[in-house]
Amino acid sequence: MSPNEHGNTRTKVIEAIVQFKQENGGIAPTHDQIAQRLFYSKSTIKHHLYVAQSKGLLTFDGRRNITVTGERYLSPTQAAEYDAMHQRIAELEELTAEQARDLEQLQTEFERETMFHRAKRKNSAHLLEQCRVKLNTVRSERDNLRLQVAMLRIGATYPMTEFKFNPAAIILGGKQSRPTISA
Repeated sequence: MSPNEHGNTRTKVIEAIVQFKQENGGIAPTHDQIAQRLFYSKSTIKHHLYVAQSKGLLTFDGRRNITVTGERYLSPTQAAEYDAMHQRIAELEELTAEQARDLEQLQTEFERETMFHRAKRKNSAHLLEQCRVKLNTVRSERDNLRLQVAMLRIGATYPMTEFKFNPAAIILGGKQSRPTISA
């Protein structure tokens, strides 16, 4: 077996642990259960578990409690909150993009108005001040939205910052999450 095949088997073992824990409310499988799930011998499973442990991918607390590095079990309520938070981040990012488009449009209007009033010299100072106020308001709103997005991201990633992030290891009340954040 090549080193790459060993790595694939190790990955399958870790994924089987995560899947089992998702299906069983965070309870880790036995070596026999992993072997049955993957159709490998129990000794092969033990070997890959201990190699994964030596590489820092797993930890053992007693015989049955296997923890995947970076793993975090979320209750269904926490999973729903996590999904809602990421949805809000996406909405705020869209609002920020929308504000940027509005800002560009406002700058274009500002340039047109300024050029027109330079030629006419009527009320240019007043219109210029109105455009600056509008521009500053839009910029302020955009900056506030960016700050909200950053704060939500910090809140979403804070519990994960002290772990090596492994997307396959996050268990969300029986379903797999697809986070986009890495520590």
